[in-house]
Amino acid sequence: MKSDTEILVISGMSGAGRSTIAHRLEDLGWYVVDNLPPASLGNLIDLDFDKCARILVEIEAATSELEMKVWVDQISSLCRAYINFHNGDYKSALKYAEISLRSPIKSGTLDPMDKGRLIRLVCVISLIVSDTNRINQCAEDIEKIHNPDQLNTLEHAKSAIRSMQLLVQGEYRQAYDLAKATVSLEEAAGRTGLASPFDCKFVVVRCLYEFSLADEALKELESLRKEAEQKELKFINYLCEVGEIRILTRSPSKIATTSSKIEKLRSEILLNPDFKSMVWLVDLAEVFVRGVSSDLGRINTIVNRNLDSGYLQKIGESIL
Repeated sequence: MKSDTEILVISGMSGAGRSTIAHRLEDLGWYVVDNLPPASLGNLIDLDFDKCARILVEIEAATSELEMKVWVDQISSLCRAYINFHNGDYKSALKYAEISLRSPIKSGTLDPMDKGRLIRLVCVISLIVSDTNRINQCAEDIEKIHNPDQLNTLEHAKSAIRSMQLLVQGEYRQAYDLAKATVSLEEAAGRTGLASPFDCKFVVVRCLYEFSLADEALKELESLRKEAEQKELKFINYLCEVGEIRILTRSPSKIATTSSKIEKLRSEILLNPDFKSMVWLVDLAEVFVRGVSSDLGRINTIVNRNLDSGYLQKIGESIL
């Protein structure tokens, strides 16, 4: 599908007439940004994801022969990390996050806030796939980021990562308290939608589950699911659905409900080719249900076809 957005990049030495051309373009009705700060490209993720992806392709094409290409690639990788994550392709999200963080450009692009957000994204992906070693690495990496301006966003990212680390260490009370405090601070700062502290909200839910407070956990999940649905954050939405199924399996009287939820999940994900990267979530939900009935044969089949899913492997092994 062709985008109706046109991107024009004007570059040149100081005094070459860039501002004059920019003013002329404004007169012709163009939206002009003079001396674009590199990090501003990251604001593209606030747009519709599909539109954002098309704009990135055009920007990359327009700058492919320019010196600025290397930092455009770095910021576009940052954007693609978020786009892929929220569309359910966490593997591509992780790849682009790593590309951006390990770019040869050392200054003038990613600021401490962007670096902190990317490391935080890598950490939540690691939590989803049960990669404890990477979570610990994220905790180390974010502490290396200098914060001379005392940016709250970076401090919140550090707290979020610490709460995830505490969770995998089994320190549920500390993880819960830190995650709740971070959610309160970030929501007070107006962080919603893409910037919502969904990672900390998942930590809260998991801790409530460990505290055997199923009703409270379900309420938190439903609130987060509605927020994700409103913002069209597909991956968060379906993670909430699977989380709800897991909690409901604790109650034998809810088996019929969980079975119908899996069928709904299957019809929405398996029949949509755009959701191919989230198929493993359907299998994960089924493992939770099959575990209740001790259907070990079916669980073994599911585990064997998801060898690249560390979390599903761990859950399956705990049952088999």
